[in-house]
Amino acid sequence: MNMTSAMNTFPPELLIQIFAIQPPQSIQSQPNYTQVCSRWRSIAYTSPELWTTLTIELLPALKTKADAAYLEEALTSWVLRSRRNIDLTVYGPFFRQGWDRPSEVQKRLYGKVNYKIIVKFSNKWRRLITPYTWDAYNFPHSLEHFAALEELQVAVGTCPLSTSNHSTFTKAPRLFKLNLDLPMSPSFACLETLIPETVSDLTLSSDPGVFGVSEGFMRGFLQLEQLQNLTHLDFSRVGWTTPHVLPSTILPHLQELTLGGTITALGDFLGVLTLPSLRKLSLSTSRFDGNGDHGPVVGPALTDLLKRSYRDKCGLLALSLTWMLARDINSGQAITLEALCHILSAASTITELHIHSEGHTDTARLMEILRYDGRSPEKQILPHLKSFSAESLSDLDQGYFLDFIFSRWWPDGSQPVVGVSKLEKLILSSCTLTEKTREQLDTCYNEAREDMAAGSYIWVSSGCPLYGE
Repeated sequence: MNMTSAMNTFPPELLIQIFAIQPPQSIQSQPNYTQVCSRWRSIAYTSPELWTTLTIELLPALKTKADAAYLEEALTSWVLRSRRNIDLTVYGPFFRQGWDRPSEVQKRLYGKVNYKIIVKFSNKWRRLITPYTWDAYNFPHSLEHFAALEELQVAVGTCPLSTSNHSTFTKAPRLFKLNLDLPMSPSFACLETLIPETVSDLTLSSDPGVFGVSEGFMRGFLQLEQLQNLTHLDFSRVGWTTPHVLPSTILPHLQELTLGGTITALGDFLGVLTLPSLRKLSLSTSRFDGNGDHGPVVGPALTDLLKRSYRDKCGLLALSLTWMLARDINSGQAITLEALCHILSAASTITELHIHSEGHTDTARLMEILRYDGRSPEKQILPHLKSFSAESLSDLDQGYFLDFIFSRWWPDGSQPVVGVSKLEKLILSSCTLTEKTREQLDTCYNEAREDMAAGSYIWVSSGCPLYGE
């Protein structure tokens, strides 16, 4: 049997066990291979497909220059063993296991080894996730060429007083996915040289302790020419609390938008976007943003965005709302259920809907909105819904929840409801259900198992999270 080709069919969980090692106490000591690993080692060394993902982390055993030299040699040997491009993740200078902190000597040795490896094999990296202690303005200039680089995650760092007019990543012709970790007070001008024209998938993230970018940053950001090339945008923290006017922006190719922040900022941002190619939208707000003074402004802004973006027919296929419908003492409501009704009416093409709601949500009204009434198909919402997932919804213990399910799902062989797609996937997490509802869902699940062979099924997650036990 060809062991190398057969290994391609092994699940990652099994490969991890086969090739697991116990790190030695000293860098220069031989690793302690498991009994299984000792039998497979020769196969591993001659199987290039196994050497495509490398993770480097600081180990307590790294203490001297000799240790660092040995580690660099071992990493070099690892990279040279691979005949393919490599996904490299470099953790920051800390111990991932244990509470001990590395010494300054260990941090310095670790940083030098990482720097040498990244620079030496810059043409081998397909995906590169750099330590949070490095920033985009320092290390890229030392690289000869990012010939294979497609995905990069790097901290923006402190913007220099003067920035050049050319892109920092001109030597990365294949770079299409970029994740920039923003500092505490970012400047949009710095991003202009950090986002090459080849990037179509952009993520702007920041430390959880950062409240969010200002409206001044957003005003400049929306005018960057590079945004016109984006198909995916993930902006996790927009954080102002006073309404502001932003420049109207058309992103003609954007297909997927993930946006999180305060209620006011989300409303302002969505209120100026036109996204004619949008297919997937994910919105989230903090439960504790204390931003309820300006009302649920996200709902009307999103409705207007949909009407503005699609001339003939809405193209949105997936919608995810996290903490957008809830209302409690710590935060206002971003989208009312009546506004949700208008949104879903405008986006009748949606096939996937996810709702995560903590705090008070009128679940009865929500299920009433989502329930399909076959007697009036012309008035129905989401006729093509095939996947529905809910998380942390309370009071799913009354008839309206089962009415929603049975109005959108039926076992094969029964008469289909005219004008509505069959619900194929149902996922519930951290939702409290009564015993009666559990029994009904179990019945649906058992019927669905019998129908799977026919290609039609309903998937109900089970276990402790489902029943809120």
